[in-house]
Amino acid sequence: MANWYCGAFFMKVINGVSYVLGVTVKRFPGSVKPIGGCGELPENYIMTLIREFFEETDKILSPTKYYQVHQEKIGDHVRNFFLVTEISGSIMPGEGIEVTEKDEDLLTVKLWKIEEFNKKLFFKARPAFIKACEKMRELNPEFTFKP
Repeated sequence: MANWYCGAFFMKVINGVSYVLGVTVKRFPGSVKPIGGCGELPENYIMTLIREFFEETDKILSPTKYYQVHQEKIGDHVRNFFLVTEISGSIMPGEGIEVTEKDEDLLTVKLWKIEEFNKKLFFKARPAFIKACEKMRELNPEFTFKP
């Protein structure tokens, strides 16, 4: 079994409003998390990122528009987080995608206004979210949100 997790913050500015793609998970009511999940051998981090993004959103990640922004090691487990700035396909604010995962956990994926996402973000992802926002501000001058 692989010993890593990969999470993705897809961020987008639409008409001056900043959004982030987030997942609500039935077993964690009231909180939102980034797209992501654990690696499966023989994957590497990027393969895990792309597979998880596809499984949870039904979209295919553009291979040139993601940036690793955070990595932490907890015992033997490694958690990797990426900022994603481009995907193929589209999702608009208010549009939700419902997915039932292999473990039968119901996910709802949608573009959240970044302020709301920030309030509901699952606590373990906060350090990575801060770094993703820093990188997004560096890449896109329209993005001004600071958690």
